[in-house]
Amino acid sequence: MTRVSTPATRRAEPGRAEATTCATAALSRAVQWGAGMQQRRIALSSLVALLLGGSLAACVDDEPTLAESTEELSITDSVPSGFYPPVTPAVFRGTDWRVQVVGANASGVVAWDIQPEAGLWGTPNPTVVATPLTARHVVAAQDAWGRTVIYAVAGSVLLRTQQTQPNSRVFNNWIYVDTSVMDREPSLAANQDGRLELAYVSSTGRVKTLWQTSPAGAWSSAFDTGYTTDGTPELVRDRQQRLELFVPRATAPCGFLYSRQRAPNGWQGWFPAANVAGGCVNTLAVGYADDATDVLGRTATGAIHHHTRSGSDYVFQAGPQSLFGRNTVRPMFVAKDDGRLFVFTAFNNCLAYNPTSSCADYYAAQRESGGWWAWQPFTRSRATAAVAAVDSLINNTYVFLLISPSAPYQRALFHY
Repeated sequence: MTRVSTPATRRAEPGRAEATTCATAALSRAVQWGAGMQQRRIALSSLVALLLGGSLAACVDDEPTLAESTEELSITDSVPSGFYPPVTPAVFRGTDWRVQVVGANASGVVAWDIQPEAGLWGTPNPTVVATPLTARHVVAAQDAWGRTVIYAVAGSVLLRTQQTQPNSRVFNNWIYVDTSVMDREPSLAANQDGRLELAYVSSTGRVKTLWQTSPAGAWSSAFDTGYTTDGTPELVRDRQQRLELFVPRATAPCGFLYSRQRAPNGWQGWFPAANVAGGCVNTLAVGYADDATDVLGRTATGAIHHHTRSGSDYVFQAGPQSLFGRNTVRPMFVAKDDGRLFVFTAFNNCLAYNPTSSCADYYAAQRESGGWWAWQPFTRSRATAAVAAVDSLINNTYVFLLISPSAPYQRALFHY
């Protein structure tokens, strides 16, 4: 199948030119500055210098004034998704190329939905998963038989369910996995052989893992890694098909712990964890592109810190320390089929919810060979929440955005 990139489009936002907030003024100056650039791409070192050149004052005027491309990002076909806050939807593309979504419906209980056909959406139809459950965090993935497995954190309890058949709207009853966990989002990833593995945080801050003992088979007992955190761990599969575990540290010693499997599937064990020094971060986003690994950590105040690793090198180097200085949501990576890597976040300048005021901006940046592009705004909102995003057919990327605290997440097609 031939995959093509969607051409960039310009976005018209009535009334934006008349806005008088310092946020809008900063963005306007950034676009004017970017229009004079003769090259669209800049090296990461140049981006670092430019981003660190300004002070981080109390006004969004100093949040980032960089827009080095004259082409704008945009979203189209924005429609209510049927999923509601405070649960951030978990979205992924299944083995049949259809996008699946797990989150909370209008009644606040865990629900699931799927595209009727690959690349196409119908009317939102969130189906309640198993017996109704109100949860704060959900993660989901397909097992080796194509059944969707869902983990949920409800209060201090970790639960699991799975479909009775691939793509079925019928799920088994919830199973209690651990009754003493921290209110943190777990992380679910697939080994090379299809066995799913989960990382979560116990009520005492201990990072624990459990895994399927065979593809689509039974689950192991919880294993205590010995690592501690007051944040949210990330479990991801790298370009060498090994799982990697990233554990943020929001208090001293700050930075994050990092470990990876010695070989795919983990049967040869894991390397001892190394501590990567850096800012006090409570959530992490990890992405792979251009034979590099990028880690974006978010602090309690919403600052974003960056670390990067080249090839299979075990050592991470510090990147720009203030891509955003405050007030962002947790970053989200999307690996595109054409090799690009997108990262999404939102900057919130809303001191309090105002239903008539758009006071927040969603941003995206892109990594290609040679480094990162600058962060660029692509839509405005009245509120922000963590972004959920997934790659679909023909390089279409769907993002789930919150535009109002009382409204559902909007599902939008992201264009570049």
